[in-house]
Amino acid sequence: MGSLGIVLIVTICLLTLMSPPSRIMVASQCSGPAVGFAFAPCLGFLDNKDPRPLKACCSGHENLHKRGKTKEDRVAICNCLKMLLENHDRRRFLNIREQCHIDKSKGLGIPDVGPTADCSKTP
Repeated sequence: MGSLGIVLIVTICLLTLMSPPSRIMVASQCSGPAVGFAFAPCLGFLDNKDPRPLKACCSGHENLHKRGKTKEDRVAICNCLKMLLENHDRRRFLNIREQCHIDKSKGLGIPDVGPTADCSKTP
């Protein structure tokens, strides 16, 4: 392995050690592609570039709801979304369900991830 590879490995290790434990835990929960794939098409809407969520955003959001079958799933999704939303407008995220006409009464499982959401209290 060349010196560049060693520098890269050392840098990754240092960044991991410097990260708060909760962020490391959340990052490991977000390692699956489901949340990222559901979240990516929504970025234009979340960043106020698109007036409405794209169809792919609505589909991804609805699919993410369907993945929240257990409390553990919903807490993991909530923690992951809170991390992903740190640099985006959370109020617009909360509007996606309404804009996409996703019926909350169907028992779908994404919690509302507002700025003060406590994911551990997700039902």
